[in-house]
Amino acid sequence: MIPCRAFYLMRHGETEANAENRATGNKETPLTAKGLAGAADARRVVEALSVPPRKIFHSPLSRARITAEVVNANLRVPLQVHPDLIEHAFGAWQGLPWPTVRAWLNEGREPEGGETFQALEERVVRAMTAILADPEDPLLVVGHGGFARALLRVCGRTLPIGAIRNTTLYELTPPSAPEASWDVGSYTLAPNGTLVREVVDGSEATLSPLQGTSSFGHKNGGGHDGSG
Repeated sequence: MIPCRAFYLMRHGETEANAENRATGNKETPLTAKGLAGAADARRVVEALSVPPRKIFHSPLSRARITAEVVNANLRVPLQVHPDLIEHAFGAWQGLPWPTVRAWLNEGREPEGGETFQALEERVVRAMTAILADPEDPLLVVGHGGFARALLRVCGRTLPIGAIRNTTLYELTPPSAPEASWDVGSYTLAPNGTLVREVVDGSEATLSPLQGTSSFGHKNGGGHDGSG
């Protein structure tokens, strides 16, 4: 398990490998123009939060680092790289068509010559234990889809592969009861600039309006207009 402390989570922007539908794992692949634009959109969402992050941790891979830098352009909070936030190592699967790799993952197969699921989850716990010990609050973690899925499994949530969208801002909130799973919410901006918070609902990863406040006091329909 990881420390019971709420935090924000974001996957990097779209990459060339994402656009080409290839599995990348822990290798480098640059952001596309769409990926950079998505990071800029995410910046406006983050800036609309009534309680924005006060520190950002990111993976050492450039796609996460650059996404974090774009999101932080106006906030100007401390940025810190953490090596254990790197993406799942796919070994011999890296560079293969993503639909093939996704099917293998859905079958429970582990990457040939790559990181086992157990090793990945142990790394997730190690990373998040260290990060959540930081005194700044709230924190934003910018990383990768495979890492995020493993993190959610550790938190008692199982989402379909591909459910963690590029540059969507998520909020993870610890359970109120010891045996319960964590709550996962996502944030978007309505056309009028109003911040909208939704809940990621169970294994189907659907979204529905989330009433009340988040761990950081955001109310549905609250926030302010995101700045450019």
